[in-house]
Amino acid sequence: GGEAYLPVATRQMGSVLLCVYAKRKHLDHISEVSSAIVTVGLMGVMGNKGAVAVRMRLYHHTLCLVCAHLAAGEEANSLERRCNDYAEVNEKVTFSACVMRCAALAGSAGEKQQTMFF
Repeated sequence: GGEAYLPVATRQMGSVLLCVYAKRKHLDHISEVSSAIVTVGLMGVMGNKGAVAVRMRLYHHTLCLVCAHLAAGEEANSLERRCNDYAEVNEKVTFSACVMRCAALAGSAGEKQQTMFF
């Protein structure tokens, strides 16, 4: 059959799991892989709400993949809680100094960056 996918990174926080796979032909073009966990649950310390993220360079692009478990519900304040959780994840997510430094230099050269929330 088809071309095999190989694991690049895996990160888990409670029941939130992010697995990144790539085809073998792309592996030589993947670098600076780093991951992070951000909790936003009960007092920001419980693993019940938050996100896991993997950041990497793929060819000449920096990707940040995020899998999040945010506040649920249809009550009037639920959307606001989810937006606050999203903002907190976006503000708190940090990766290793090397990845951040390399991404900052690449960003100044007009490199595309993409963030995906699932």
